[in-house]
Amino acid sequence: YITAKGQTILDLTRFPNPAEAKLMARRGAIAVAQRNLLEIVKGVNVVGETRVKDFITESDYVYTRVEGIVKGAVQIGEAVEKDGMIEVTLQMPIYGNNGIAPIVVEQAEKKIQARYATTTSEESAVTATTPTTVTPQQVAFNIAGKKFDPSMFPVVLDKNGKVQVDFSQIYKQTGQLPQMVKASKSVLSAFGANKAVEILDVVEGGKGILQLTDASQKKISGWSKVGKTALTIGKTLLSIIL
Repeated sequence: YITAKGQTILDLTRFPNPAEAKLMARRGAIAVAQRNLLEIVKGVNVVGETRVKDFITESDYVYTRVEGIVKGAVQIGEAVEKDGMIEVTLQMPIYGNNGIAPIVVEQAEKKIQARYATTTSEESAVTATTPTTVTPQQVAFNIAGKKFDPSMFPVVLDKNGKVQVDFSQIYKQTGQLPQMVKASKSVLSAFGANKAVEILDVVEGGKGILQLTDASQKKISGWSKVGKTALTIGKTLLSIIL
């Protein structure tokens, strides 16, 4: 989710009636929160260096849809009065039906294919929908100390820079992403998952990029299988080790 707050001064001079003053302040706070939410949305990385703002600039359709989603954001909790102001909190999903991911997924796919020379849509679709089994069933990316900025649709590259797993394709086929859990080896071990988790080390890959080391590539034969199994939420867990 993306969350933003908005505050407006409680103006008892213009609105002597306390109830009316609170109502007007709440309306103003919602407008401020919507503006703040839009600014956050514009800064969300979709893939690599591409942000939602880029897609908004390129397409009136995307701009209109994003603006509509922001205006439809849900208020979390009641409006709060503090220090002579009214504060509200708005929240919107990223990947849900009412989120921004469904609007930009096709543009993201084009960006990934253009930048990383990934497989064609037809090949990716087969990879994303064909069931298979991978052992172990839980895969963890170890990015400790590495440069990694989160992206809406991250990609996994091999040592040669070829895309092995394209999360935009997984999302496009299923409407959801595999659960990505912030955990540590100690946490996984505490849950008895240490034997079932394959730890894959990555090198510095930049924004939204997980690039495998030579050793990690050799651990699993056929990375496309991981992409296929990743569709089975509950059987496969893609974890980020911090």
